[in-house]
Amino acid sequence: MTPGPQLVERVEQLLGRTIDSMRLLGHGVDHAVFDIGGDLVARVPIAPAGDAGALVREARLLEVVAGVSPIPVPTMVAYDAATGVAVATKLPGVSLLDEPCPAPERLADPLAGFLAVLRSIPDATLDGLVDTEADPPAAYFAEAGEIFSRVAHVRDPPQRRLVERFVAADPPPPVPERVLSHNDLGAEHLLATPDRLTLTGVIDWADAARADPAVDLGRLHRDFGPRVASRIARRLTDDPDTLVARAAFYARCALLEDLAFGLATGDHRYSETALANLSRTFADHGDS
Repeated sequence: MTPGPQLVERVEQLLGRTIDSMRLLGHGVDHAVFDIGGDLVARVPIAPAGDAGALVREARLLEVVAGVSPIPVPTMVAYDAATGVAVATKLPGVSLLDEPCPAPERLADPLAGFLAVLRSIPDATLDGLVDTEADPPAAYFAEAGEIFSRVAHVRDPPQRRLVERFVAADPPPPVPERVLSHNDLGAEHLLATPDRLTLTGVIDWADAARADPAVDLGRLHRDFGPRVASRIARRLTDDPDTLVARAAFYARCALLEDLAFGLATGDHRYSETALANLSRTFADHGDS
């Protein structure tokens, strides 16, 4: 995907200046992201923009989070609410999806501190900035079962049996508690120093919401393992075992989602990472 002249012109209009370069960094289900001159990024919706107020709310949320977060977050410098194009500061660091952390346990304490700070932001401050995620675990579970039917062929028999056991069980019951969540806190949205041991940024806040407290921890469980998830949970709650059990459920759903996405788009970073982490994620008592 290359930026066409209309997109370049739209970004230049937003910034009020000519840009020297614009190149694709990557894309997900909803957005493509382009580097602009090395110090900015443009996020462009793949489908037509929906809610015209979403970028306004996201920009305000980033201001709130930036004021308290121990890990840097981007600043949105310009956006077009009508088209959904947004330009933000580019944070330094390497993606932990592209270059995995060699010692994930080193990330547990900073991530726990980050999640604790998100949970400390008063509800009144968040009113009008984020939606409340209402989908119960059963909705995630139904989608996971549908995805399993499409990707079963790429797994070896032991892996297939692990996933079959998961989709044959029952999802956890819903919980009433909701906390501010990044809501897509996977390795692809975590930046780190070149040695991948110090976090330098949390990016892509488009999906942020009040959600089940286990949702963010679930993606961290998927990407960094159950030991890391357990260590984070002990910093967040007096009942870490219950939180980790729910996080394991969300980790399994998210891994299947990543596997399907990688296979469908040809982005093998997602599918290969999902397959590498599958046995650990779906085991009853995995080790990281």
